[in-house]
Amino acid sequence: MAKERRMTFRLGLMTALVLVMAFLFYADGQGGMKGSESAPLVGPDMIRITADTSGETLEMPAALFFHDRHTAAMTTKTGCAECHPKKEDGRLVFSFKRLSDEDSDTGKMDKEAMMALYHDNCIGCHQERKDQGKPSGPMAPDCRACHANGNIESSWVEISFDKSLHYRHVSSKDIATTATEDTDNCSACHHEYDQQAKKLYYEKGKEGSCQYCHMETATDAAASFQRASHDACLNCHQALNAKKVKTGPVTCTGCHSREKQFEIAILDDVPRMKRNQPNATILATSAMTALKNGKQKITDVLPVTFNHKQHEMGVASCRNCHHASMESCTTCHTASGTEKGQFVRLEQAMHSRQSVHSCMGCHEVQKNSQHCAGCHEQMPAKTFTNADCSACHNTGLDRLEIEKGGDSLLMNQKMRRTMAEALVSQRNGPVAAIPNEDIPESVTISSMVDQYEAATFPHRKIVDRLRQRINDSALGRYYHKDAGTLCAGCHHNSASLKRPPKCATCHGDPFKEAGRPGLKGAYHLQCIGCHQQMKLEKPAATDCTACHVKINTKANQSVTTP
Repeated sequence: MAKERRMTFRLGLMTALVLVMAFLFYADGQGGMKGSESAPLVGPDMIRITADTSGETLEMPAALFFHDRHTAAMTTKTGCAECHPKKEDGRLVFSFKRLSDEDSDTGKMDKEAMMALYHDNCIGCHQERKDQGKPSGPMAPDCRACHANGNIESSWVEISFDKSLHYRHVSSKDIATTATEDTDNCSACHHEYDQQAKKLYYEKGKEGSCQYCHMETATDAAASFQRASHDACLNCHQALNAKKVKTGPVTCTGCHSREKQFEIAILDDVPRMKRNQPNATILATSAMTALKNGKQKITDVLPVTFNHKQHEMGVASCRNCHHASMESCTTCHTASGTEKGQFVRLEQAMHSRQSVHSCMGCHEVQKNSQHCAGCHEQMPAKTFTNADCSACHNTGLDRLEIEKGGDSLLMNQKMRRTMAEALVSQRNGPVAAIPNEDIPESVTISSMVDQYEAATFPHRKIVDRLRQRINDSALGRYYHKDAGTLCAGCHHNSASLKRPPKCATCHGDPFKEAGRPGLKGAYHLQCIGCHQQMKLEKPAATDCTACHVKINTKANQSVTTP
């Protein structure tokens, strides 16, 4: 046991010494504390360098490389090209000291070749700087200064190329395009690949997310998303920097630091992207199939009129819905499922609560906002058996047909879009309101007077505030059409929302009874739970006297506790 304790102590001491060495080295590049003492040990510029061994156990842990600190130390005129070679067109390649991982003699670089490449160049550069009397990094014997063990994580965060950032690139006058017909800088980034000619080209109208082709890891058809985005973004930024033009970041921290991302200006008024998308359309796959076959079957659902423009305004990018391509959902997702759609049926693609790409899944996420969660957090999720399909599936089949020469013909896509725009234009009104005379101005809750006097609930004020928040949301207005829907947030099992029963009708014992909270529990869960979900600081959950006046039993009079 003592031997095990000594071994544990030695391992702990070794790990601590390694971390201290790494901190001292990276603080100023030469083992002292003269540099930037406030620089974080594991900033967003930390890269783990390791060889691709296909599962083979390595002798040493990955080397921790702090990219921005090395960039700042570069004083040569070559700059990034000191480590990253350039292609014939002058663009940097973001691999270390090689144009690719392929070598004409050995094919893909093996572990020994990769290790030699880094050791020879990194340690060689450190030695050269040391000989010149400049701050330098570890030498050959200092393996653990780079190959640090332990759970060291980077503060790196993914950057979102949202609509605001996209439009700043679209509207830039400094970005070079590659196609004469391109007036919005699209060809600077978007491209197709000609398999025969082995080159990229631009095709107007086929622009899509980079991640449709460039996946997390490289494929035979395309580079990884990381490699592709660095190649496009950093090279463009570098070129504009050389021209002394204001541009985006060229460092890891500039893009992947949470603090720096908060500094990126967000435009309030961003025009719609130009992709020939509809303002509205009618989703009618099942109905169109039935009508083409001559007769609707009883199992076919009614079409959905979809407000495409409104949904564009509510999401960060097209990928929220068009997650695999810019094509229609039915291209991949069919009634029975296909391999292209990973056998996710169309019904599942639209209704799955587990996927943020589905209609219902996205709506479930919206319920978590502070304006909605006050009511929805405590509501049990509806199952398919008690869901109201008509909330969305409410467009009659007659909308899909036209009369021509005595025959009934199906509308074409253009006609359906025109019809859809007319239908969604009727949805913009405020939610129906219950007349004020039917809403009590205040409600006195006195059924459990014990330590506190009865509480006065500002009923009408709360109703007005909730209705205002709903009217500010297009999604809220759509799903709260009926005046009583708002009331159901509190009066959740009432048969009549105009005259709901008292809470004590269903909630009895003060705290808990079978299958439901007791009366006191129900009141506090409903009121305090709503306040917390809507992030209302007052009244605090622990401030009883903010709602209740404490009874002074000695003086037989009511006092407010300070």
